[in-house]
Order: sequence, then structure tokens, then C-alpha cells
Amino acid sequence: MKERRSIDWQAARASLAQTQQRLERAEVPDEVRTRILRERAEALARPAAIAVETGREQQIMVFWLDKERFALPLATVTEVLPAASIAPVPGAPPSVAGVMQIRGEIRPVFQLKELLGATGTGAGDTIILIRHRGREIGLRVGSVEEIRTLTEEDFHPHPDSNPRIRHLTADLVQVLDPDSLLSEILE
Repeated sequence: MKERRSIDWQAARASLAQTQQRLERAEVPDEVRTRILRERAEALARPAAIAVETGREQQIMVFWLDKERFALPLATVTEVLPAASIAPVPGAPPSVAGVMQIRGEIRPVFQLKELLGATGTGAGDTIILIRHRGREIGLRVGSVEEIRTLTEEDFHPHPDSNPRIRHLTADLVQVLDPDSLLSEILE
């Protein structure tokens, strides 16, 4: 059995008082502190600028859906949530996996398999959050494999002319077109 340590409240109060004195001695005007904190908050709220999508290169996130590999342009991905908890929506169509709470906001989550019209077993428990047309939505997939940077030469046309699939890579990863994939559900 672990021994419980008691908290030295007197030392904790003394430490807080010392920190408060240091802040007051810094002589930084309140409006400057407020501006700095606001700038920090805005910077942290912006998505990381790691995605490259130029005419020559594009970064993609490769993931599994059943036994097939798909990818999304990394520029659209905001977050990956493994083993996310989803609340079902009674009466929703099969493409709606449910809703989930992300930092206090409700986001819809869709079954990517249903959106693609695919058949098979297992929906997966990883959610890829993407931002599209100013909205953030979740796509339920199997698991994320990797992030790649590809050039124009790495992309090939999809043999089925599926409008939801933008390209095919040399190793048969199907790169999805978010506009075509989500156009029906976002209208």
C-alpha cells in the first residue's frame, strides 16, 4: 500500500505569493499582457502549417479502411483521434456514425466506408477530423499508416473513374477527393 503524502499548504501558499510578487515586479502593463496572451492563443488555435500542396508536391495521410489503403490530402486533416468515443444518432442514415465532443464542440462523424459505397466488415475506431468548406467533420476509418510527400509523377488516374477518388499511387493507395466525397453531406 502506498503511503499518502500530505500537502504542505503553507509552502504552497508561500510559493504562490512569491510567484505573484514576481509577476507584479515585472511591471508589464495589463494591456500588453492581454495582447501577448491573445496572440499566443490565436497562434495555438491555428492549424500547424506542415502540409505542402503545390503544383509539384502534395502531402497525404495514408490510412486503412478494411483491407484497402486510402489517403486524404494532409492539408485537409486537422487531427487524428484513435479509439474515439462516438455517440450514436437515432434515426440517422447508415453513413452517419454519430457525433462526438471535441474541446466542448459537437462534431458529426461519418462512416467513410458508407460514403464510398464500400462493403466489408469492420468500421474501425479511428477518427480523422478534417476541415472542409469551413466545417470540421470526422471520418471513421481503420487506422492511420503514415504521412507521405508525393510528386505529380507519383499520381496515376484511377481505373474506375470514381469521382470520389482523385488519384491512385504506384503502390495502389487511393487518394480521396474531399470535395466530391463530402459534397452530398455538406449541402
